[in-house]
Amino acid sequence: SEKYFCSFARVSHLPRTEDRSRYYQEQLFTNMPQTWVTHYTVVILVCLSLLGSTAGQKNENTGNKAGDNSSGNKGDGTSKGPCSQWETVLRNQLSNPFSNYSAIIAGIAKNVPSLSTQCVNTFSVTSNLSVVAELMKLLNNNYDILDSGTKQAVYKWQEAMEKAKPRNDTKSESSWISFDILKMMGRFILQASVSTLQDLVKNSSNPVCQLYNSSSDIWNQLIDLTPAQASCFLSGLQTCNVTLTDPATIQRLGQLNCFYDSFIDKLSPLARTALQTQLKNCTRNVNNLYQKLLKDISIVNMTGDNLKNLGSAATGLSVKQLANLSADALSGALESLGKIKGWSESQKKALAKKAVDVTNVPGNVLRQLGSLASGVSTKVLQNMTGNDVLDAFQNKDMKDSLQDMTKAQKKAILNTVMKNSSTDDILKKLPDELVQDVPASKLKEANNETLKQLLNKPINWTLGQAIALWNKLSKNELNNPAFISTLNTSAKGLTCEIIQSMQPQSLSALATNPCITRDQIRCAATRFFSYGTGTYFSNITQDYLNTVPPTFLLYIKSFSDVEKIPKSLCYSVVMLLGQTDIKLLPRNSGRRNELQKYTMNCLNNTDTSTLTPEQANDLGSLVCTFNNTNIKNLNSAAFLVITDQLQQCGRFEEPIKTELRNKIIQTFNSTSTWTVDTLNQLGSLLAVMTQDDFKSLPSTEVVKTALQAITATLPTTPGKFVVPEFDNRPDLTYLYSKVADILRSSRTQKSNRRKRADCSTVSAPTTDDIRSMGQYNSIWTASELSCMSTSTFSDTMDILATVPGFNSEQLQALKSKALETFEQSITLDKLSSLKRINFGFTADEIKKYSQGIDVDTLASISQYPEWSTKQYATQSQNIVQNFLANNPVNQLTSIDLVAVAYFLCSFSTDHIKGISTTAYRSAARDIGALRCSDSNVLTSLKTKAVEVFGSPSNWTGDILQEIGTVVAGLDSSEIQQLNIEAVKYITPDAVALIPPSTFSAMSIQQLQKFGTDNYGAVTTEQLNSLSSTKQFALRENSGSSSQNSVSSGAAQWSLAMIPAIIFINLLFCSTII
Repeated sequence: SEKYFCSFARVSHLPRTEDRSRYYQEQLFTNMPQTWVTHYTVVILVCLSLLGSTAGQKNENTGNKAGDNSSGNKGDGTSKGPCSQWETVLRNQLSNPFSNYSAIIAGIAKNVPSLSTQCVNTFSVTSNLSVVAELMKLLNNNYDILDSGTKQAVYKWQEAMEKAKPRNDTKSESSWISFDILKMMGRFILQASVSTLQDLVKNSSNPVCQLYNSSSDIWNQLIDLTPAQASCFLSGLQTCNVTLTDPATIQRLGQLNCFYDSFIDKLSPLARTALQTQLKNCTRNVNNLYQKLLKDISIVNMTGDNLKNLGSAATGLSVKQLANLSADALSGALESLGKIKGWSESQKKALAKKAVDVTNVPGNVLRQLGSLASGVSTKVLQNMTGNDVLDAFQNKDMKDSLQDMTKAQKKAILNTVMKNSSTDDILKKLPDELVQDVPASKLKEANNETLKQLLNKPINWTLGQAIALWNKLSKNELNNPAFISTLNTSAKGLTCEIIQSMQPQSLSALATNPCITRDQIRCAATRFFSYGTGTYFSNITQDYLNTVPPTFLLYIKSFSDVEKIPKSLCYSVVMLLGQTDIKLLPRNSGRRNELQKYTMNCLNNTDTSTLTPEQANDLGSLVCTFNNTNIKNLNSAAFLVITDQLQQCGRFEEPIKTELRNKIIQTFNSTSTWTVDTLNQLGSLLAVMTQDDFKSLPSTEVVKTALQAITATLPTTPGKFVVPEFDNRPDLTYLYSKVADILRSSRTQKSNRRKRADCSTVSAPTTDDIRSMGQYNSIWTASELSCMSTSTFSDTMDILATVPGFNSEQLQALKSKALETFEQSITLDKLSSLKRINFGFTADEIKKYSQGIDVDTLASISQYPEWSTKQYATQSQNIVQNFLANNPVNQLTSIDLVAVAYFLCSFSTDHIKGISTTAYRSAARDIGALRCSDSNVLTSLKTKAVEVFGSPSNWTGDILQEIGTVVAGLDSSEIQQLNIEAVKYITPDAVALIPPSTFSAMSIQQLQKFGTDNYGAVTTEQLNSLSSTKQFALRENSGSSSQNSVSSGAAQWSLAMIPAIIFINLLFCSTII
């Protein structure tokens, strides 16, 4: 998620200690932007402290043999074994019947957040119950900051203690959980498997009923409750004769209220009010519940106070309801509404438009709108004064709304505030969230002191901006590790030339920065190891090895150097490499194979069949280097241990995918027998299963909920170009098909309502169905989409309008449904809201509906690359024609150019020629992000770029980043002029668009310095256009010295080529950067 700096999923910079790095990642993203600075600082400090403690986690003895899994303690290093000193004291006293437990608990309280999984696993099952009870209170108080592994270990320890006691009932999975145990465990009960919870609520004694009837406030504390767990508890309470629709009951359900979907229709007005109040305490998105509660509420007599009293429930009001609010009601509640999160785009537009219409003071309105500010039109923003806009940003909610604004809106704000002020003044006043939109060319106008003040601020600098920063700033402090450690995203602007001047300590500090690029890692690794001479690797010690950043080993120039490290230390090397993120390497990099071979040799294993669970656990991310044979030979015990780590590998090649599927079936049996716990354990590994496997899964509500929960944890990058060699997104199409099948099945069983004749045999998706499927709603057939009700379409339009993957038949169905819903009247506001659904309109229809199209409508629908394809060329040209009819090309501003986006790909050569250089310069970065496939358009844009930025021979890294894909418009002679050191800053998007005939003209020196990400973006056609000599040079960017990397479609090396290759190596043995 680049919205909040860099992806902290790259745990390669942190020791793999339980899930601590994952916890801090989750905490950072969960709380941003409210606690931006605080949490970012915490993350950096934690990264550094963890890196510093790596030595304490490695094997103490340099002679540690392969397969010996003993390691140093996790804490201060003063005790051996799995527990630190304070943990050892706690563990010993747990078994002491004479313990002074109050003193013990008080003594360890400050250390409890760092309690390790390994130590909990050694706790006695015959512990002193008094100490245990006090410890569980303390652990519950620290539940949110414990490692997830520690939470699970504590639960398992409790289970083991209770099961160790003699008892009559041993058949039941949950028989050991009594009311007292349940009460003592508190939030740790959520570590139980779903099947255990299901069994628990079916238990004749049903301790859940006793817990509910007690005075416990546990239900308020279960903030990490999952839908499947909530379903278990709610069904369990129903067996206790608890009336879930009673207002008094609702007041006691705590977080269970957040999963109240199926009961709302049965509530009395008093109960609805009670639920509405309770939903304010929910930690999950409950907009769907609010919408159900408020769908029939009367708007006619609603006052400002009524609106205020609704609080966050107001997000449940429909766009139609909001549009019908009186001016007085809105004016009286606007400031309160602006503090609420969770509004949809359509809701924001409706409220903002109404607010602007009822006042003549836009500046005051902008301040009051707060979180609704992204609904303000670009025209209104342009007509405001710079001071009004800057004053409005004093409102934190207004500042947060920037993340929901279109690029055109942001450009309008920047142009407004920069109109009559110097760059230095503006940079000091702009919100950090908006600084990243300032063109790199503007940053060059600022003085060094201003830029230095921005260095440590939480700004998500683009690579081009960061390069521009460091081209101006002094490099004197870059050999101060403490200074390096304070840099955030600006660090990615440090060029290889700068990095080569840094000392080892500074390079190590730089390695902890999660924002640095693959090329910077390669360069830093080369520099770091260059300080060693002669027998450096063969004489390396354990202590020194502990200071080596793991990613430097991953990107070491020649892996043969790693093989020189004494065999006695190889297991430490393996553990160090296991801390890296293998996804940093291209998918076809020969380094992956080198890592796999080194690992197996170190373990003295010819294959993985003898791999122990302990060894498998220590491998960490190295399991991602396993080939299909390795997977096939894994024993079940080792495989179970690495399932979590395999989920971090991302997407697998077909042979590996097949063996993984076979191993899963071998380990977990047929999918027809799987439980929710099996699904949760496998997570994203479900992507390797076949369609038939998913069809065999039980079609139950709890399975559907579990599958949806799994997909909710996976990142999505809709519409964003992903470099093929680094595309690690698992394909979950079959999973979503299963969810849709379960939804269809449940509706068929429940629905008895009358349908239209043509829909009599079709089960149309409901509002809940569409909300639950999110970006995967393309799973519905055209018939199903045609048969949905107009109210369902209206309620879910914001979702459906952004779904990628609809085919032409589905788009036609959605277009028809839109026409039906809007009574055949498609206004510009409607066109704006329909977004992707506009692809369903014919060329004539789109020409008719886009008459007089404005900047905001254009900005809402222009962001999709499909407009630049032949399929939609005529529709796109008609929209361009309508826009230019009222906006002559020579008068287009940078705001217009940003709003036009992919419609720019339909501009003629004359149109592009007429664009002013001033407008182009300001909008260059946004234009450079477009992936126009028309070579004439790219050539025309290149001509404009030369007009603005000068000859390609003078294009620096920041300029290449700024003009982006326009580089693909260069001809063969021009591309050869690009500076050798700058070519790595061509964007991967641009690389993929360069014609093979032009690509083949690049020199060997340029290809050697092409960069890792750019290497991953090279197409098969481009690769095949190169001579074998140039292919060899290009592969120096793959991260491997073995040169075994072969891209799809690339020719294999022949023996006859070896002499030539050796000769070339001698000629071009310059340092890899």
